[in-house]
Amino acid sequence: MNIPSWKVCPQTVRFYKTKAQAKAMWGIGKSLARAMDAKRREKPLAAAPDSEEAAAAPRLLDAHQADALLKRQALLAEIRKIKTELNRQNVVFELGLPPVLLYEADAQAARIDDLIRAAQTAARRNGTTPVIEKINPPS
Repeated sequence: MNIPSWKVCPQTVRFYKTKAQAKAMWGIGKSLARAMDAKRREKPLAAAPDSEEAAAAPRLLDAHQADALLKRQALLAEIRKIKTELNRQNVVFELGLPPVLLYEADAQAARIDDLIRAAQTAARRNGTTPVIEKINPPS
């Protein structure tokens, strides 16, 4: 541990009666500085919304957003079918190619499901009808 001279402190010059007192004061100063630095780095807490409707508003979907999500879901379902068919052909015909994984399609489909579920919950809390009734559209 790097301890400065017992007669000097980095801020203003202070004199202590003993070396132990100087070390104790230095340690207290360091721990206070660490605590204050940690507090400074913490993110500020968001204020609570005025009403439940205000909190649910960002999660609600309008008709255009719902239509875009449904189209995107249908396209992702087609991509999943193509991925399955490619992997099936690879196995059946023993092509020896690496499997097609397409992580992004699966992750995006899951995220869309989460968005729809959040919009349905927000609509029910507001007492309105959800724009999209089902999470997964018919294939």
